[in-house]
Amino acid sequence: MSPVLIACLLLGGLLLFGVPVAFSLAVAGAVGLFMIGGWDSLVGILETTTLSSVSAYELVSIPMFILMAEFVILSGIANGLFEAASLWVGRVRGGLAMATALAGAGFGAISGSSTASAATLASTSLPAMLRQGYDPRLASGVVAISGTLAMLIPPSVALVLYGVIADISVGKLLIAGVIPGLLVTLAIMLTVYV
Repeated sequence: MSPVLIACLLLGGLLLFGVPVAFSLAVAGAVGLFMIGGWDSLVGILETTTLSSVSAYELVSIPMFILMAEFVILSGIANGLFEAASLWVGRVRGGLAMATALAGAGFGAISGSSTASAATLASTSLPAMLRQGYDPRLASGVVAISGTLAMLIPPSVALVLYGVIADISVGKLLIAGVIPGLLVTLAIMLTVYV
């Protein structure tokens, strides 16, 4: 049996037994490397790949973005951002949902973390929309899609990781994410209005 087939079967078996995906991939990859190149090849690849994958200087920005998101959450700026957006578009039909989209874009521009953005929007805007009688599916959908705006709008952790992996200029990627992020925000607002 070929080493690739054994590694794939091992990966499938580990996943079927409920082993987390990351550990399953690591074990299957290590077994495949061992079967193809032996112990020396496995150790050599693990030594060089581990260091080279985390030594990119662009990755230094990611902990700073996460720290910035924590400061925003702890300071309560997210609540103020949602309140300001709801004052701005709250009188329009679907105003709270539009305010959620605007707050998601604003929080994405502050933090860069879509997970933190979605969690913050879920705790601030979702209860407000449900109190106003919004359909729970619409309210949760707007919160979910608005939380992902942080992936497009700089500073974006996802764009930094993509730039490092694809060897593309991170600065150009971040600049290129502004207009699509604003267009998606506008599309969310128009969808809610219609």
